[in-house]
Amino acid sequence: MGVHHSKLIQQKSVDDEYLFAIEEFQQTPIVSFEHAIQSLISIVPTIESYIQIIKDKSRDSIDGLTFDESASIMLYSIQWQPYEQCLYAILNSILFKSNVDQFQPWLSYLKLLFTALLHLPSNHSIVYRGSRLDLSQQYHINEIILWKDLPLCTTSIEYLQSDRCLGTNKLRTIFKIESFNVKHIDKHCYSSSNTFAIILPATKFQVVECTHHSMKDNLYVITLKEIVPSFLLNSIDQIKSNIFQKFWLSVKNSRNSSVLHDNNYRNVSLEHRIMEYEHSWTVDLDKQNLNDQDMNIVVKHALIKNHCKRVRLRDNNITCQGVSILCKGLYNNIILESLDLRNNRISDFGVQCLASAMIHSNVKTLNLESNQITSQGAQYLAQMLKDNRTITELYLSKNDLGDQGIEIIANALYNETENASRQTNKQICGKYESNLQHLYLGQNNITDKGIKHLSNMLKTNRTLTWLWLTGNEISDDGVEILSNILTNSNTSIEWLFLNSNKLITDVSVDTLLNMFKRNYTLKTFYINNCSLTDEGKRKLLKMMKTKTDFDLEV
Repeated sequence: MGVHHSKLIQQKSVDDEYLFAIEEFQQTPIVSFEHAIQSLISIVPTIESYIQIIKDKSRDSIDGLTFDESASIMLYSIQWQPYEQCLYAILNSILFKSNVDQFQPWLSYLKLLFTALLHLPSNHSIVYRGSRLDLSQQYHINEIILWKDLPLCTTSIEYLQSDRCLGTNKLRTIFKIESFNVKHIDKHCYSSSNTFAIILPATKFQVVECTHHSMKDNLYVITLKEIVPSFLLNSIDQIKSNIFQKFWLSVKNSRNSSVLHDNNYRNVSLEHRIMEYEHSWTVDLDKQNLNDQDMNIVVKHALIKNHCKRVRLRDNNITCQGVSILCKGLYNNIILESLDLRNNRISDFGVQCLASAMIHSNVKTLNLESNQITSQGAQYLAQMLKDNRTITELYLSKNDLGDQGIEIIANALYNETENASRQTNKQICGKYESNLQHLYLGQNNITDKGIKHLSNMLKTNRTLTWLWLTGNEISDDGVEILSNILTNSNTSIEWLFLNSNKLITDVSVDTLLNMFKRNYTLKTFYINNCSLTDEGKRKLLKMMKTKTDFDLEV
């Protein structure tokens, strides 16, 4: 369906098999817009008229997309009458039915369309779509569903309830959808007033609420929350291919690209330093003023020749381009166990590349502290945590993840198997289980909102034992939220660090004392350098006399 439709929505499914897994799609080259739609002219009535309209529009680049990419989105967003004969309706019918035979003529167009959508930034947003039917009986709280179509949604509830769409009086169902990977396409629609957004197909949601406002309103609202992103964004194959297209293009077009791959480049002092560690499991290259070019030497001599288990590269000048080179030595590397990249400049693009390499490596400790990573990079870290089974320590302090990035990472660490018995598809629920034990999130601008996400994760996660939250913006409310979880739900956290959170005051003392009395797992707790008074500190230290083998810093 579109943003609204009068027919039954039939995209609900728990079937993991999907049309895009076919080999032909993976191998289909990206072609021009005009070439991509040639095979559709005989399938979609009147499509040629709309193609001409799109060609007449401006060819200015928007959002970094080419004209061909933008045109593919514009064509998709136009819904002409009769509705059943427009491109949007025909294509989504094929997507849901997973009809391989009917899909063949669409390959080139979809390759171009999905490339365009993947080039658009992913946004954490609330979007809406609706139907002029009562669909409330088809969706049940906590149910996990898979939408196979490519839905046009809107960011405006007012637009959805306007007379142009569902109205406010007739029978209708509105889906309120929270997703971390919404693609806003309003700039690529024919009408500048559109508020359209797209969620990629094969995204999995959980039904979190179903409400009937009143018999008079005839309104049903179903609230969905994304729990597993579309494999087009996050599957192993996608990380290796399309999702990195923009990154590789930036590397390829860089003025330094040819220099990066100069086979004649030498750094004799670096080569000699690596040779000094020839018989050691650790190669220490900290503070050597290394650049991206030097990563070729690191891969060749440290990772391939020396077969080292630990590489230290902190405090250098490595960017995402250097990481792209370093990743060549990580794929299928079963020897390297620790990689320290703290205090470089790898950015979100570098995290993208690492996410792919880590899935195919044996790395247990990954240090990415102070590397300009934002919530965008958190998406790739989250998928890495879902797909990787070896990483036990992850250092992310001194970045800019914020509450949004924390929510993404927390969702990745949420253990769905705790609720598997209540789900109809246990395979989906238990598919992603991280083995992460130590997580460092200091100095990431985390507020109480981020603590709520972490606490929700701690209700079910049973592997995480060490949580470092030093130097954030956590207040007494955040302490109360965490304490409640450690009192009533979590039995795995042994080390918790809340020091240098200046918003924590004596208000938290009684809450902490109650938690200490009832929690028998916690062994170490740091709350020093906050805003506790001497009296508050004395109360906490007095508690220590009742605990054995407990380390408290106030």
